[in-house]
Amino acid sequence: MRTNWGRAASVAVCPRHLFPSVLLSSSALAAVSTRAAAQELGGSAAGLDIRLLLILGTMLGVMAFAIGTALYAMRTTRQSRARAEAAINEAETLRSRKMRLESILAAEPQLLFAWTEAQAPKLLIANLPQSLGVPSAADAFMRFSEWLSEDGVDSLKAAIASLTETGQGFNLMLATLAGKHIEIDGRAAGPCVTLKVRDITGQRLDMARVGDRHRLLDAQIGALKSLLDTLPEPAWLRGPDRNLTWVNQAYADATDANAATRVVQEQIDILPPNDRKAAEKSLARAGEFREQILVSTSRGAQRYSAQVVGRGGVSAGMAREIAAERKPQASADGRLRGFDRMATAFAVFDSEQRLVHFNQAYADLWKLDAAWLADGPFDAEILDKLRFARQLPEKADYRDWKQGWLAVYGRDAQFDDEWHLPDGRALHVVIDSVPGRGVTYLYEDVTERFALESRYNELIQVQRETIDTLREGVAVFSQDGALRLYNKAFASIWRLNPRQLDGEPHIDEVIESCRVLHDDQEEWARTKVAVTAITSERYPYESQFDRDDGCVIAAAALPLPDGGTLLTYVDVSDSVRAERALIEKNEALETADRLKTTFIRHVSYELRTPLTNIVGFTDFLLDVARDPLSDKQAEYLNDIRSSGRTLRTIIDDILDLASIDAGALHLEKDGVDVRKVIASLESGLAGQMQQNGVKLAVEIGEAVDRVTADRQRLSQILYNLLSNAVSFSPNGGTVMLNCDDDDGMIRFRVKDEGPGIPAEMQESIFEPFESRASGAGRRGAGLGLAIVKSLVELHGGHIALRTGTDRGTEFQVWLPRAPQDTSDAAGSGRHSSLAG
Repeated sequence: MRTNWGRAASVAVCPRHLFPSVLLSSSALAAVSTRAAAQELGGSAAGLDIRLLLILGTMLGVMAFAIGTALYAMRTTRQSRARAEAAINEAETLRSRKMRLESILAAEPQLLFAWTEAQAPKLLIANLPQSLGVPSAADAFMRFSEWLSEDGVDSLKAAIASLTETGQGFNLMLATLAGKHIEIDGRAAGPCVTLKVRDITGQRLDMARVGDRHRLLDAQIGALKSLLDTLPEPAWLRGPDRNLTWVNQAYADATDANAATRVVQEQIDILPPNDRKAAEKSLARAGEFREQILVSTSRGAQRYSAQVVGRGGVSAGMAREIAAERKPQASADGRLRGFDRMATAFAVFDSEQRLVHFNQAYADLWKLDAAWLADGPFDAEILDKLRFARQLPEKADYRDWKQGWLAVYGRDAQFDDEWHLPDGRALHVVIDSVPGRGVTYLYEDVTERFALESRYNELIQVQRETIDTLREGVAVFSQDGALRLYNKAFASIWRLNPRQLDGEPHIDEVIESCRVLHDDQEEWARTKVAVTAITSERYPYESQFDRDDGCVIAAAALPLPDGGTLLTYVDVSDSVRAERALIEKNEALETADRLKTTFIRHVSYELRTPLTNIVGFTDFLLDVARDPLSDKQAEYLNDIRSSGRTLRTIIDDILDLASIDAGALHLEKDGVDVRKVIASLESGLAGQMQQNGVKLAVEIGEAVDRVTADRQRLSQILYNLLSNAVSFSPNGGTVMLNCDDDDGMIRFRVKDEGPGIPAEMQESIFEPFESRASGAGRRGAGLGLAIVKSLVELHGGHIALRTGTDRGTEFQVWLPRAPQDTSDAAGSGRHSSLAG
């Protein structure tokens, strides 16, 4: 048993792959030893039972298995814990290393992008100053044209393409649109591509600026070379070694080399050896060389005027061909002499494309030197000179256009063209080409004609848009009766199809279509005559008619100066209906007013007769009674007489108002003495003033004498005003009557000390039957002030009101002053009196 436990212990420390076999061996040994023990004890009848031995052996095996498993689990746990601690330590080490790397990368201002073929660019670091103009977002960064200069975009795109395709790294110094310089570095790291953007400072910034300056100078030199390449004169450049470094196409053409690159490669010199040596000496001495040289070309020996200048060991030259002895004459050919006086520019070129004749208008049109033209330049030279001065139409490919233009030489052709120049001028060019004789050009300046046509078309468009906005229907017919112009309102009013009207139908067709809504033979006949009649019989007219659909149309026809006719139609249905309604209402009101006036006049006359009898008999009873009357009888008779007179006054006022409204009241104007009128009023108002306890103060200015008025009506005006003032004056109050001159008018002012007129009643105070309670609490008939206002206006004067609560009321009346009459003067001096 001791040996077996030792083996079991050794199993616990065995490697993992030997553990199962050890367990099986232990179990087997336990079973064998149990069975052996059982056999040893089997022969003894007093020994243990064999089953007990078997159970004991099994238990020993299980215990061995459990102990082995526990030992294995302990070992495995220790190993796992050791590996976990190692992994944690390694992760901390990597994290520290990552933080150090990020700190190192973040220490320098930069943008760092990374991407793979399957993954879009991703921003890793972004601490670059925004003033550089570089976007920090990945998608915005990849849109290079939004923040990089044009040449920088192309360079960066090409470098990135090479990096992603071949893995070739790059380092570029570029300029942003913000005017800043940056450095972009691209590298490939396995399947990943990185792009680093950094600011440039110090010496590297100076280098970047030098590079920009170099590129600018290179571009300027390229532009100058391109310009020189378009000139018809040969031009060239020489380096410090005095060899040719560049020539233009004209140089290559003059030397028959065709290609400029061949001239430079083979050093084909246009200057003869002697002239070249002379040019070198002149450049060394004065920095310039000017001389006429003879050059062998495909056209033979040609004489050129050469000019060479030198700077810093580099020289540039140009040679201008000297024209042949044959030069154009302004009027050498008698057949062309008449063209010299033409305002139209013309030029004649011979079969060799040389200018042989031109007029002054040609030189003025193109602003060319007549002396230079007299040298007989080629047609191509003139075209190039005009293009350089931007006096030719803008063409996308000038070379092809010029070749096509010069291809007319040698052909029998006549055609014309329209040239629109950059300066806004328009030319009509006529070309006449005769084989073997050259080409003749005529240039007509049609700028003004084009401008007039443009303005005319604009006016027509404005006119059309204007009439389309009108609510009136407008139609213009030409002298032959065809419809030339119409607006939408015309088609809408007559419910016509615009397609039919766009076909310029005759007036007969238009009338026939309009008859559906209004079939008036006479109206349409007059319309047709207005459109188609001869000029002497055409006249304007206006009419109005009711259509069958209930619409009322106002029509008008107006002859136009060009022989056409303008027809207008307006739908006035609403206004006509409103007008007719107003007319009917006005007629009804006038009828009612006439009835009212007739009724009032009739009733007033009917009331006046018995009232006169009542007042007369009352006066008779009071005056001639034989028997004495008692006090009560006398009081009653006086009341009857007073009421009768008041009623008669009201009836008279009603009759006066009715007469004024009917226009039947006529004034008998004359020069009226103001003082006499006022004196008669003082006695007439004495009873009323005594009854109310009111005094009257009268003040008449020195300049007041006579007024142009109806004496009776003037007395009525002043009486009504004074009576009204007395009625509203308090007991013991004073009514003021002032009369003075006011700018050629006589002004009467009547003022009381009453309570005044409320604001809400001031606007209607002069209206008939508008009254207010007097100081005694009684209301009048409301006719006195209305009659005053009407009578004043009949006299050509006016009345005004000045009042306020508890401030009294003042009426001012202005009447025309009578002409000065010394024979009937009332005397001078200021008059003042106090009655009551």
